Amino acid sequence: MDAELVALAVSAGSVLVGAMVTDTWAAAKNRIVALWLRYQPDEAPAVAQALDQTQGHLARTGGDSRLPERAAAESQWQERLSLFLAEHPQAGGTLAGLIGQISTQQAAYTVHGDNIINITTLGRTDALQPRQLPGASRHFVGRIAEIDSLSGLVARTSGTGGMVVISAIDGTAGVGKTTLALHWAHQVASRYPDGQLYVNLRGFDPSGEPVQPHEAIRGFLDAFGVDASHLPTSTEAQAGLYRTLLAGRQVLLVLDNARDTDHVRPLLPGSATCMVIVTSRNQLTGLIAAEGAYPLTLDLLTADESRELLAQRLGTGRLAREPEATDEIIERCARLPLALSIVTARITHRPGLLLRTVADQLHHARGILDALDTGDTMTDIRAVFSWSYSLLPPEPARLFRLLGTHAGPDITTPAAASLSAMSPDSARRAVNHLVRSHLVDEHTPGRHTFHDLLRTYAIEQSQITDTAAQQAQARLRTANHYLHTAHTAALLLDPHRTPLPLAPQEAGTQPETLTAYDQALAWCEAEHSVLLNTLAQASAHTLDTHVWQLAWTLTDYLDRCGHWHDQATVQTLALAAAERLDDPLARAHSRRNLAHACTRLGRYDDAINHFQAAVDAFSFLGADNLQAGVRLNYAWAHELTGAFDQALQQAQAALDLYRSLQDEVGQARSLNAVGWYQTLSGDHEHALTNCEEALTRLRRLGVQHDEAYTLESIAHAYRGLGQLPQAAAHYHEALDLFHRLGDRYYEAAINIRLGELDQASGRTTQARHHWEQALDILDSLRHRDADDLRARLQQL
Repeated sequence: MDAELVALAVSAGSVLVGAMVTDTWAAAKNRIVALWLRYQPDEAPAVAQALDQTQGHLARTGGDSRLPERAAAESQWQERLSLFLAEHPQAGGTLAGLIGQISTQQAAYTVHGDNIINITTLGRTDALQPRQLPGASRHFVGRIAEIDSLSGLVARTSGTGGMVVISAIDGTAGVGKTTLALHWAHQVASRYPDGQLYVNLRGFDPSGEPVQPHEAIRGFLDAFGVDASHLPTSTEAQAGLYRTLLAGRQVLLVLDNARDTDHVRPLLPGSATCMVIVTSRNQLTGLIAAEGAYPLTLDLLTADESRELLAQRLGTGRLAREPEATDEIIERCARLPLALSIVTARITHRPGLLLRTVADQLHHARGILDALDTGDTMTDIRAVFSWSYSLLPPEPARLFRLLGTHAGPDITTPAAASLSAMSPDSARRAVNHLVRSHLVDEHTPGRHTFHDLLRTYAIEQSQITDTAAQQAQARLRTANHYLHTAHTAALLLDPHRTPLPLAPQEAGTQPETLTAYDQALAWCEAEHSVLLNTLAQASAHTLDTHVWQLAWTLTDYLDRCGHWHDQATVQTLALAAAERLDDPLARAHSRRNLAHACTRLGRYDDAINHFQAAVDAFSFLGADNLQAGVRLNYAWAHELTGAFDQALQQAQAALDLYRSLQDEVGQARSLNAVGWYQTLSGDHEHALTNCEEALTRLRRLGVQHDEAYTLESIAHAYRGLGQLPQAAAHYHEALDLFHRLGDRYYEAAINIRLGELDQASGRTTQARHHWEQALDILDSLRHRDADDLRARLQQL
């Protein structure tokens, strides 16, 4: 038997068994069974049964590569594949192609608890040390005992090798838990050189749902630079990956505004090298009992600390001139840092205002609210809010109220203009006024939020002052703002998408202007949470046209950035909205997009059902151009399950539709798809015929990117036929074209293929040259394939 085929069998056996302990197994199995169906159809059922038996045994033993069961399984399948190739040497090219696909999708996984976690093709995350801490307050006072307690906790537990160190800071709303946590975190950040992570879990936000643990974990993985396209699909596996990344690293985590212990527990690392600070209004007794957290209850400021806070802002001289009024202000503010900060913000900008006047006004505001007294500090702080709010001019006051209707978690000035139907300049002045009044915080440049107590107060005031119709109009303007801006972004991300006939804009809506791809992507990333919250809010208020159309606009962004769970969530809402509207076009679009998300998540049965429903719907509507596009997506879903025959059928159906439409670009693209699935199935001769016709058409039409893809398909077919010089020639053409087009990823991918051809022909020096070029590109892109290629170079 040829030495190259022996080497192929050995490599293929290892890759195949490696796939058995990852979430790519179903597709890998289907590919191998399809190979037997082509060359030894009578043996295919026995092969499928044997694969299931091996995979089941490995699953029971854990699949660890160091276990003897894993080595035995690899030996078994290496021998079986060697016998297969000895009888069918012509299948070598097809097997090599299949194994290459399995390797690309599989990556390298490790077992973490009950989860299979990808840890070796995540990109070069070691170079990334996230610095997510928000800025600390410039007016921090007191809390000396608490700071000493936190610092002493680190000193006492340093180097013990025990569990992760957790401090749970609890206390009433507005008492300064976040301020203390961030002040101390900045003091000790240098002790945690591998990164500082922060998330506001919004456990008590009245305007929306708390941040779910899996959402926080995804944000942390992004902060470490994990390639989105290579994340595990299940939330459980992502959690395992998160803990694996933190293992052995010195990382500080601030988990702010947690609702309860269950809200926090999935976010806890397992490494004793990490420090976790949790803040909550509730006492996290479960965390203390089960995880050994160290409790720290934050009380009100002392009178002296309160006076120090006022002095920092107003000056000691001003307080000394009116000591009694100062004491009354401290009392009226209940010694709460939030209330004191709001009051001092008002006084600072009015140097002639007597403190006695302020104290009397606060006393009057408290008298109005006495009937609402519930025995806690909320009545006192509401009096402060009422006093500060009553001093606002009409436009800032109206904006403050309407901010309570915004889905959150934060807002930009352009969105505030649409929310309030103000001009951009008026909205900017109103926002700045609220910032100066300490009612709104610019937590990052250009993005504003406020304390959830202030959000509650804003909602209360809107319900008192604004009619239900006015509140609904504000929500509608907001939905229109994000829908129309997101639609512009969607068409910049993919200029070939057919624009939607959007819901009409409410008067006063002022969508943002986006003009370039990078600007569109940056806007989507910055508004990610806001867009998801706005869509959910629109669904709750049955703004159904906005729901499905906003979901449509987010499709490319969520897919390209790997937010596939979010994609599935929003498209599920979109489909429900389409059903309520009884709009067949909306239903078809939503099913197509939901199917795409299901495919990404490995939910292939659901994907195929939704794709088929979308095909049927577009067919019924006579939208053959949309139906053809769905069928190409449908083919992709079949490809990932190894069902190449079905993939080929869908690609052929797309080709037939594009022919009936006389859509030349669609025909050329579909011809390449047909050829691609033919070569994956081992039918390399017919693949060449179709791909070469596609190439001629694409060159005539000037569609260069698809021309490059088609050159790659042709090279793959020649490689399958064993005609390596012809394969190399087409790979080189594709490489030159991808280079001219600036498509760096595919430039790297083609260099890898050329290196594989050189390696197979014994040209080690040339192979190394191509792989080093590819590695330079992948490293610059921080792509998941870089580490795998680096390992291959070391073995060359």
